Amino acid sequence: TSVHTNDVFRLDVDCKAPCTATADGRTTTRVELCPTGLTPHAADLTATLILSRGAWENPPDPTKPQTYVATLPGASCIEVNAISPTDLAPVFIDAQIAGYTHRACIQMLAPPIEDLVVKTNPLSLAGAQQTNIAVTAAVRTATGSSVPAATLVRFSASILPDADLELQPTESTLDGSGMASTSLLTPPGTVSATITATAIVPDGPPCPAQPDPSVDAGPI
Repeated sequence: TSVHTNDVFRLDVDCKAPCTATADGRTTTRVELCPTGLTPHAADLTATLILSRGAWENPPDPTKPQTYVATLPGASCIEVNAISPTDLAPVFIDAQIAGYTHRACIQMLAPPIEDLVVKTNPLSLAGAQQTNIAVTAAVRTATGSSVPAATLVRFSASILPDADLELQPTESTLDGSGMASTSLLTPPGTVSATITATAIVPDGPPCPAQPDPSVDAGPI
């Protein structure tokens, strides 16, 4: 007799399709695995849940935070929370019972930006001489979590009196410390300079199409 994966168990992720979560290292998504055709079953039958990234909340083995192995409690379901990573790649959840497998996916969304702090060095212009100003921008999220490395900061500048200036680069991704930088060169006689920075945090790529878990999984 052939059975389907859906005849053995179902894997549910507590979010609306397309399933998304914030890549902030703290958001949790509830995952539920329920047997559908294995009752009664052996008392030692186990289910395995594996995350491609992130971590399980309270994993059975703290040294393996992406693996959750548990004995099926009768006909009851296993519920566990997946903690989001800080990178934007999709998170895959692979479930396995008795050789039957199912996969779910969570698309990562960028954490909301709360603040963008711009600093310059030096703090004042040289007046009659050219001034080379080093500009840094630090992006801060509303949750205090790490900002995705793919975050882009765009810079623009204006000076008084109006004249030609050099601003390079006009856009920069974050470095390892979460900072973006540029350099502004103002001509002699500049009395003021205004620098504007805009942070653009992209969402992660969508989840790929998943195989149909109702196809034949083989004999049981």
